[in-house]
Amino acid sequence: MPGTLNLCAEQDLKLPLEYLSLRPWDDALALPQRKATPGYDPRLYFVVLNHREPAWLFRWSAPDSLTNFVGNTPSCVAHRRCELIAETDLSHLWQAGSDPEIWLRFVGTTLPPKGAA
Repeated sequence: MPGTLNLCAEQDLKLPLEYLSLRPWDDALALPQRKATPGYDPRLYFVVLNHREPAWLFRWSAPDSLTNFVGNTPSCVAHRRCELIAETDLSHLWQAGSDPEIWLRFVGTTLPPKGAA
């Protein structure tokens, strides 16, 4: 089933400068307290899992404001937490006999320059 997958990265993530801003769709999000949090700037980073599975890494903000939205847990510090969104079923990544490790690679989104229509 397509949906969201939450994982903890083994090492710190180095986010690319290029991302897809979700601000144009901000009106659809009915979370006024979240929007009022300092640093609110929802975004998606295009990634590929295990060299072939397209997905998006979701973040509520730029890296320097992330802890305003995501906290540390005993098993994962905030900046290593990965909320991945996929349009396909990713359950096969944990099938019996498969490697349980998931590789994540950032891919450029080739976004148009700011101000372009």
